[in-house]
Amino acid sequence: MSRILRAVLLTVATLATALSVFAAPAGATPRTPYDLGAPDLGGYCQSQGYTDAVLTGSTAYDWHCRGNDNRQADISFDEACRWTYVPRNVHRIGTFSDPASVRCWFVSNRQGGAPDFTRYCRSQGFDTAVLSGDTAYDWHCRSSESGALADINVGQACFETYFGYRLDRFTNFRDPHSWECLL
Repeated sequence: MSRILRAVLLTVATLATALSVFAAPAGATPRTPYDLGAPDLGGYCQSQGYTDAVLTGSTAYDWHCRGNDNRQADISFDEACRWTYVPRNVHRIGTFSDPASVRCWFVSNRQGGAPDFTRYCRSQGFDTAVLSGDTAYDWHCRSSESGALADINVGQACFETYFGYRLDRFTNFRDPHSWECLL
């Protein structure tokens, strides 16, 4: 009898442990994303077989890994952030023209989606959102009466789209449709 009881207790304990790892309480909310700091680009490049990271221009995309033979390779900021910190994080470029603005952010879940720029623009008294170029920074609100353009506050657009967004970022500066609002 004690052998059966022990087996039942062991089974119950195993199931309870498994459920506690995989299940969250119904009312649990994901942890708020937070800034982990800058990625260790030099260390990341060395882990990929290169000598170091070098800045070859004045934008965030001008960071490259460089080898002993001076060959260069692009850096994946998401991979560099995961190498530097923890697996569940993403990069965010604060200002594209500032190479030092690349930061790593912990995110507990990647839910969310694209911001609704038209909704944001209408909430600001404009008629629509327009794309006036080929980069992530080329979205604007436009007034049909005057034709005036105004910058879009992407963080505010994410808030108005998802009401609980915690991090806005573009994944590719040269793709204006790459904006994400992460929850």
